[in-house]
Amino acid sequence: MKEDKFINFIDIGCRYGTHQYVKKNISKLKYFGIDADKQEINRLKKKYKSYKNIKLYNGALAEHSKEKTLNIYKHKGYISTKEINNKSLWFGILRKNEKEILTSKKISFIESELFFKKNKIPFKDILKLDVEGQELEIIKGFNKYISEFKAIIFEGHFDEPYKNASNFSKINLELSKNFFIAHLDLSKSYLSQYFTNNIENTRITPLSADTIVLNKNYFNLNLINSSYLDILYILDLYDLMLFFLQKKPQLINKSFFKNEINQKIGRILNNKLKEVGVNKNKVKNFYKKIFNKELPLNNKFNESNFFNPD
Repeated sequence: MKEDKFINFIDIGCRYGTHQYVKKNISKLKYFGIDADKQEINRLKKKYKSYKNIKLYNGALAEHSKEKTLNIYKHKGYISTKEINNKSLWFGILRKNEKEILTSKKISFIESELFFKKNKIPFKDILKLDVEGQELEIIKGFNKYISEFKAIIFEGHFDEPYKNASNFSKINLELSKNFFIAHLDLSKSYLSQYFTNNIENTRITPLSADTIVLNKNYFNLNLINSSYLDILYILDLYDLMLFFLQKKPQLINKSFFKNEINQKIGRILNNKLKEVGVNKNKVKNFYKKIFNKELPLNNKFNESNFFNPD
């Protein structure tokens, strides 16, 4: 397998290890994990020492290179330079027992662009940010290179858990210059201990969204290549994957995930054929146009070792 075939996944704020999108595709990804907590990076280096395609770095990224105070909270997932906002829903109501600071220390932050260039990390493919209110500073620290990524994943709070920090609105406003929202996975929580989710048509307050944004280049069919398709597969964006294959079926030809995409599309279309009133010929022709072969139907599909290997 040639190294240039890898899809790059850069994870800033990689506490606890590889992201869910990485785990299922680890053999075909090149993973770069970055975290400000040196102890956590040392732990992860031991955990993933047998993986040649995983590289881990201790580093604190920012808009400008300078020294800042880093707070280590009782809940280590909240490590941040930011001060907790006690009036927020998150820390004021839901997690008020997790905001104790265990220790604070001065560390050197480095401009995002400089850190990547120093460590030869590519400005390419997928960038994930989970940095407790510091997302906007890191994004701005990439300068023009932020537009080189094809997809960015970030956790955006609708509230402001930290004072003078990033939230969903601020992050999305900055990224909307080069990206569009492709998916929102809302995180909800019950503010009342007496509430039940069994009520019909219930409405629950969303607290944050695991957000995926895609580069606006996706809508320029002359620019996109097979790596764009691979990224849609990695991020489970199957609706968009099908849309672009309708527009440009030749994208599948050089896909690094061609077999995996074939299996996924086969399952999707096989289920589509079960819908009442669906144009079956249109569905079958769509599959044949992409993969140049017939889609196995009904029992042949279920008996297929390719589509059902388990």
